[in-house]
Amino acid sequence: MMRNLRNRVFAMLLLLVLASSLTPSVAAADDMTVQRGMDGSSSVNNLPRSTKTIYLTPLTGDDANSGENADNPVKTIEKAAELAGEGGTVIIGSTVTIDKKTDLSNLTLVRSEDMAGTLLHVISDLTLTNVIVDGNNTDNVMPLANVRGEKGSYGNLVMNDGTVFMNSHGTPIRVFYDGKFTMNGGEIKNNEVTSWWGYAGAIDLDQCEVYLNGGEIKNNSSSIAGAVRVGGHGGYCTLNGTKIYGNTGGHGGAFFVQGMLNQTDAPSADANLIIKSGEVTGNTATTYGGAICAIYNGYETNISISGGVIKDNACTKNPTASAVYLATTTTATGTCDFAVSGSPTIEGSIYLMQAPNKVSTIHVTGEFTPTSPLQLYSTALDESTPSVKYDEGVPVNPQSFASEHEGWGFSADGDGLVWCKLKTVSFASSDGNVIYDSVYANADGLVNAADAPSPTAQEGYSLVGWKLKGTADNDLWDFSHDKVTEDNMVLTAVWGLDAPKLTVDAKTTKLHEGSEGTFELVAEPTHQASNVTYTFAWKRNGVAIPGATDATLTTDEPGTYSVAVTASDGLLTSGVAESEEVVCTIEPHALVHHDAVNPTCTKPGNTEYWTCEACGKIFSDDAGEHEITPDDTVIPETGHNWGEDGHCTVCDALDPDFTPAIIAGADATWQKGSSKGLSFTSNAAYGDFLKVQVDGKDVDAANCTVEEGSTVVTLKASYLETLSVGKHALGIVSQTGTAETEFTIAAAAQETLASTGDASTPLATPLLVLASALVGAGALVLRRSRS
Repeated sequence: MMRNLRNRVFAMLLLLVLASSLTPSVAAADDMTVQRGMDGSSSVNNLPRSTKTIYLTPLTGDDANSGENADNPVKTIEKAAELAGEGGTVIIGSTVTIDKKTDLSNLTLVRSEDMAGTLLHVISDLTLTNVIVDGNNTDNVMPLANVRGEKGSYGNLVMNDGTVFMNSHGTPIRVFYDGKFTMNGGEIKNNEVTSWWGYAGAIDLDQCEVYLNGGEIKNNSSSIAGAVRVGGHGGYCTLNGTKIYGNTGGHGGAFFVQGMLNQTDAPSADANLIIKSGEVTGNTATTYGGAICAIYNGYETNISISGGVIKDNACTKNPTASAVYLATTTTATGTCDFAVSGSPTIEGSIYLMQAPNKVSTIHVTGEFTPTSPLQLYSTALDESTPSVKYDEGVPVNPQSFASEHEGWGFSADGDGLVWCKLKTVSFASSDGNVIYDSVYANADGLVNAADAPSPTAQEGYSLVGWKLKGTADNDLWDFSHDKVTEDNMVLTAVWGLDAPKLTVDAKTTKLHEGSEGTFELVAEPTHQASNVTYTFAWKRNGVAIPGATDATLTTDEPGTYSVAVTASDGLLTSGVAESEEVVCTIEPHALVHHDAVNPTCTKPGNTEYWTCEACGKIFSDDAGEHEITPDDTVIPETGHNWGEDGHCTVCDALDPDFTPAIIAGADATWQKGSSKGLSFTSNAAYGDFLKVQVDGKDVDAANCTVEEGSTVVTLKASYLETLSVGKHALGIVSQTGTAETEFTIAAAAQETLASTGDASTPLATPLLVLASALVGAGALVLRRSRS
């Protein structure tokens, strides 16, 4: 029983797994963003990313089918997109009719191998963004998209970035019966249209509007238009940004334009190509019109170009129609209207069929300034045949056009230009013997200066211009005004001697104020021609200097100098060579101030003065106007004023000839027992005092005093008492020398005599002296007698 239970559980789980494996398609459908409008329109966007392939066959399919193979296709494009998912592929087996507003994105639509008929039949609004429409290179030559009006509904195809129409052997996009196609981006490429149902390699249009605003149309081909056929019945194609290149057509490498009327309900018969911007480049026509082939067959065929670029296109059979071919069928009378204005680029030849009653012309409808002249070719040259017509009020300008026919050009005639045969003019050597070149003058007789040759010049000479043969050399041909009035006129070369090359050697350009120097400038011309002489004319401050006509200029005047030099070979005089200006300046004194210095006893002083750092001159004033000599600044030294002490009273210097002397107290006597000291005065300065010596020995400072007044030395009484009675030598030693004298120490008086106070005391003293002398004499006699 447990085993049966386990089996039941296992079976239930298996069923759940199987059920879950079958749910993704349902979930995808639930998650799809399929928007439906009130009118039944649908928008399939934001599809899940997928690489799935779905089969779509509206004729036999059923949206209940899986769409996974050709045997089970779905019926509607909405269902196919839903099942394929974002990035998926839909293989289409029969025509898909777009009869309600539809937006598709991020899909690939592929024509099946066996499909017949148009791929997309568009009679409502269809917008494609990032959708690849692939013709799969099958044998089916029907359009990939047929955009038209039908039963009151009008197709409107919008092609955005990322959308591609490719690989079709029938015209990829056909727009007619009031349909509308707008190309904002994407590509129409690699379509090789091979059948009659293929008038164009990319777009075929009649009775509709086509707007080419962006994207690229490239590498397509057909037997008629390499890219776009603009048919009649009121067909309009406007190029305003799309690049069209690398296409090949039998009649028009890019465009074939022709009005027609074979529909009874068409509003008009005209075909209209309007080019505002964009590029038409590198296309090839095998028969007519490298870029545009327009053929008038009795119905209006209009081309209007106001901008854009048409260049580098080619026509294999007829190079004279490398850009544009304008013609009229044999049975029709009239021409295409090729209107231009603005500033387009149209390079290459424009072929104008010009026959009786079929005279194609260019129609200028407004201000016209092409980036280069339009090159025109005519099938029937005649001086009366018009080539360009201008609307009233538009200025006629022959310079906007150029002829593909040698010897022909255009001349103004009323409100247009007519063909005219041009006159030749030859350019010859100055003697007329050598013809350098022959060119055609313009229709108005003017010669383009750029057409004049550039013959090789002799060294040192240049071509000045040209003159009519036989006229004076100075009567040069004015290319702006002079006109060729007859055929085979000759202009001869007029040569001129080149102006010399010139430098100035500025040997001296600066002088110092008050100097006696001069400025020196030397003109140094050179010339390629030999044997030339020079003339010189010097200027100062822009004014000619009378008589200054030598190569070297010497002057003492400051200023701005230049020289004008001409060369001459004896026949020709060159133009003037002007030197660069040379500035000569006088530099002012650079004065340095020197303060006045008072003289001293031994050094001279100086007055206040100024010196120039540059020239070294000396001046007594700060303006440098009064020059003086160095001696003028000197104040002599004052010399010493010696004082009594041997020092200068001014600077305290020592007189080398000074010897100190005792000026007071010389030869003094001091008697023992005196309480007073003994004073001596040296005329040496007190400050120079060193010491005192008595009898050659230094006296201790304690035994004397020294005072100012020159130098006053007083020996103390206590010291004098120590000296013996008699003469002694005294020296007062100073820095300036020693002042010397003698002094005497006398014995003390007798005490008795000194104390009686008797009146005879004055006589007693000499008696004592006399007695002492006698005693001494007696002793001397006695010593001599003994000897």
